[in-house]
Amino acid sequence: MAENRLIHVSDERAVAIYRNILNGSKPEARFYFLVAASTVIASLGLIMNSTAVVIGAMLVAPLMTPIFGIALALVRGNAILLGRAMTAEILGVCLTIVIAACIGLLMPELEASDEMLSRTRPNLLDLLVALFAGLAGAYALVDEKLSPALPGVAISTAIVPPLANCGLCLSLRAYEGASGSFLLFFANFLSILLVASGVFLAARMNRRLHAVGGAAFARRFGPALIGFIVITILLSQGLARMVSGKRLSRSIEEVLSEEFSHLPATALEEVLHEREGDTIYVLAHVHASGDITPSRVTRIEESLESELGESVDLYVRSTLSRDISSAGAGHRIITETLDGLLFGSKPDPRIQILKTGEQIIREYLDTQLGLYVEELNLLPIGEGHSLLATVFGVRRMDPEEIESLESEIREKTRSDSLTLVIRHIDLKLLDRWGEAHYEWLVFDDLSPDEEAKILASRDFLRTWFDSTDYALRNVDFTSREGEFHVLAEITGPTVYSRDEFEALRARLSENVGSPVHLYVRSSTEVVVTEDGFRAFETVQEDFRRQLDAVKEQQIDRAVEEAL
Repeated sequence: MAENRLIHVSDERAVAIYRNILNGSKPEARFYFLVAASTVIASLGLIMNSTAVVIGAMLVAPLMTPIFGIALALVRGNAILLGRAMTAEILGVCLTIVIAACIGLLMPELEASDEMLSRTRPNLLDLLVALFAGLAGAYALVDEKLSPALPGVAISTAIVPPLANCGLCLSLRAYEGASGSFLLFFANFLSILLVASGVFLAARMNRRLHAVGGAAFARRFGPALIGFIVITILLSQGLARMVSGKRLSRSIEEVLSEEFSHLPATALEEVLHEREGDTIYVLAHVHASGDITPSRVTRIEESLESELGESVDLYVRSTLSRDISSAGAGHRIITETLDGLLFGSKPDPRIQILKTGEQIIREYLDTQLGLYVEELNLLPIGEGHSLLATVFGVRRMDPEEIESLESEIREKTRSDSLTLVIRHIDLKLLDRWGEAHYEWLVFDDLSPDEEAKILASRDFLRTWFDSTDYALRNVDFTSREGEFHVLAEITGPTVYSRDEFEALRARLSENVGSPVHLYVRSSTEVVVTEDGFRAFETVQEDFRRQLDAVKEQQIDRAVEEAL
């Protein structure tokens, strides 16, 4: 019948277990060498935020054997084994904390990783993990049919990382985090100790001694049981705080997700919150296609206070970004879950109008040279809406283009009252010849003859207007069907007269050596000076020349002084 029990240990197996635990609990050099090695590995794994490295440290750590030694000593009433195991465990714990703290002090710019943070706030779930880890490890130890490596894996998972994390926190002067990590270790230590003791008692590892009486049991296991109860209460409070925090976090995220769904191309990335006094401080990190205004943050903050019934101080950290699809910028939040990609809730109808309008405008402007849309906003006007599109370009869209786009947007959004307004921002095209107008662009390579005509035209016009009251601002040119066209943009005290134009055109054609189609864009821009009326460009050019002359004189003086 004995062979069919769940826990059965033969006399020979009991002796072997006792000897193995006794030898493994010796406070000697090889024991502390393994402690040091596992601590270094665990510390580096925590700093690197590498779970795989931390697991490697767990496999090396020898601290589980002294815990078994303490448990077996209490069961058997063996003072020698108890003293040896307690010495090995206490010195091993101290050595682990000291080595980890030294590593933290030597590590430049050490920052808390997720692996470190996860071990600073233990709760009841961590205690349950330790209980079952201790149960599995102790049971595998007494059952000779199970792998002897299992106890090390099961127990070391709950011992070395919290202690190493405690040392790293001390090096960062994070004393609250250090105390939380040590509390996690101590909870695991007591859990494993009590569960292992129970397994040893069930396996009758004290078979050659008298049964443990009530007084002896209380004397041996009373302190551990009391400590276990106190820690269970503390960790239960930690679990309650975690659950409460999760509920609060979920409520905050629901409100924020709903509020940000009304903004175009805005996705909620991360939410952090902290309660301080009577106020909940919330940091929301969002990805948005535009700026989040303070007034919008105020409205969202009011929604949070209404939902939570508490005072909220909201901060929004906005990162400018866009999710671009074939239909334009994305407006639905896309995240990854255990079931795959999750698309956010259906956006606000106004957002759908924005998305459709952006798609239509972008598709059209993609076919137009020198025009692109930068931003779209939907503005309420009376009973309808106005779609305001900010367009950058080297030319302005004509009314027919805008009317056609507006009709298409109305049809696809079924918004008959929608109006399209284009906010145009002019862009200038500049090349080595000066400012180039969109309509005058030459896309073919210039022939040597055309380049010579351009140079001759530019030099002649500069010389011509230098002797007049007009200032030459820019020269542009184009070639159409073999004919050469030149645009001279000037400013002066009067509009350029027809007679002056005819004289200039004749002289220019003569200078270039072939007929030239001349265009003079004249703007009246006059500056009254002591010498009479002058063009503003001419006054500016005089001042630039004077400034250049002063700079050259300063450079010459500096060179003379250096020599």
